[in-house]
Amino acid sequence: MDEMCEICGVRKAKYECIRCGRKVCADDFWVMLGLCKLCVPESQYKEWKKKMMK
Repeated sequence: MDEMCEICGVRKAKYECIRCGRKVCADDFWVMLGLCKLCVPESQYKEWKKKMMK
């Protein structure tokens, strides 16, 4: 992808969110989920991760 991240607008987009279709950089993407950080906020991700570790 030669496009810029649709969230930060600073880095090159490397991934595409499977929910919303945004093209985003690695910093704005949850690789394990395939979702961008607007679709899954960091607080939600941490909550899921905490539950999975139990």
